[in-house]
Order: sequence, then C-alpha cells, then structure tokens
Amino acid sequence: MNTRINYRLASLLRQLPTPRLIYDLGCGGLDDAFTYRALWPAAQIVGLDRDRNALRHAQRRDPSLLLVEAKLTALPLLPRADLILIRHPDVDRHPDEWAHLFASLPALLVSDANVLITTYTAPEFDRVRRWLRDRLLPLPINAATLEAVGLDGRDRYNGYFKSRGI
Repeated sequence: MNTRINYRLASLLRQLPTPRLIYDLGCGGLDDAFTYRALWPAAQIVGLDRDRNALRHAQRRDPSLLLVEAKLTALPLLPRADLILIRHPDVDRHPDEWAHLFASLPALLVSDANVLITTYTAPEFDRVRRWLRDRLLPLPINAATLEAVGLDGRDRYNGYFKSRGI
C-alpha cells in the first residue's frame, strides 16, 4: 500500500466531519487509502471500480481493503454512506456512465452526507457540477486551508456537496 499521505487531499478531507462509511467510486488502485486511514482510522473504506486489474493491485498492496468490482451504471445494492469520494472521474472517456452515476448518487447517501469530487481540469468539473445540479447542495471549500503541494493537476479542481436530507 502507498504509505505516503497526500497532503493536498488530506487538507480537503479535514474540512469534513468524521465519516463512518466511505465509498471511493472509481477508485482504481485506491492509492490514497493510507491518507483516508490516517485521518479516519475507524472508518470503513469501500473502493468500487470497473477495472478488475486495478482492484487486484489494490488488494495485493493492502489485503484489508474492501473492494467491489462494479460498473457505474450497475452498482450493487449498498448501504448508504456518509461520505463519497470521486477523484479524477474520466468524464471525457465515459460520459454516459458518469452522468448515470451522478444522477443516482443521492440514493447512495444517508441524510446529511458529504461528497467530495476532484478533477484535473476546470471543464471536467463544470460538467460534473451540471450533472449534480438539483441533486446535491454545493458547499464552500476553505481554499485558505489547502496544502500548497501536488498542484500538478491532482485535486486541483474540487467541490464539496451535501445530500438534501434524503
């Protein structure tokens, strides 16, 4: 497992309440599991991705990870989470799948849950924001608390959203 903390991501996550159940949607190799665990050691972290090889890699690095192979358009029945992380969604390569996921996102959240979405580019983030319109409430990010590291595209454009009390 990657045992380095992603400080920019950690500074984003510190602005959220402590979650009990986290879904990392489109998690790939779940490279930032160590960052999640460093902040919230008691939280259950579930990574979901369509890429079986990425999930196998993640499982070899950390056998304790709970990983689920699933397409965004056919997620299994899951308990509602209080935090969903969507980092670097490939909205340009799979726009229909991501649009479907964002439309169904409220059904994955408990009341008063949080969602953090990060993208590489502003146009990607604008597309995500359009898909989420009227589904989740946008929340401000305190940019003054963000770590000034890793600005090579990772977690550069980001937003917090909150469920609408479903």
